[in-house]
Amino acid sequence: MSDVTPELSAKFTRKEANLILALLFTIGILTVLDVYEDWLDGATLYHIVPELIMAASALLAARILLLQLAESRREAVLASRAEADEAKRMAFAWKGKADELRRGISETIGKQLSAWQLTEAESDIAFLLLKGLSTAEIAKIRDTSERTIRNQTSDIYSKSGLSGRAQLAAYFLEDLFDRS
Repeated sequence: MSDVTPELSAKFTRKEANLILALLFTIGILTVLDVYEDWLDGATLYHIVPELIMAASALLAARILLLQLAESRREAVLASRAEADEAKRMAFAWKGKADELRRGISETIGKQLSAWQLTEAESDIAFLLLKGLSTAEIAKIRDTSERTIRNQTSDIYSKSGLSGRAQLAAYFLEDLFDRS
């Protein structure tokens, strides 16, 4: 949260406003105590009334400043919440767009794998290869031997006309990057 209050930003920092508030409150209280002591000593109303006005003015000014500080803090909290809500909304929209793009990419890759006439198992393995998994990791996921996975990857490369994992990845990635 900023050190400057919204309403008082042109005049005071929050620390300065708090210091002024403390001084006004102290002046008001000390003046009230002085008036009480003067009253006990038998001072005239001509002496007491101006001091009472000064005490009331200081305490009233302190109250007004306190209310302004509270309102400024409330507005700052509301502004922060609004900014956070906007950031959440933007993140949610971005996530939705990213999900949509991811689905589109997956569909496009799936169509190309079908065009190469890969079996369902080969298509699954091709997706796992594109995700960067090793043949050992794929074998573990598919609960089969690594040799079977190597044979299937060989079939994938043969059917696609590509020479290996790097070309498979490059085939799908090259159109994603605009390097005009």
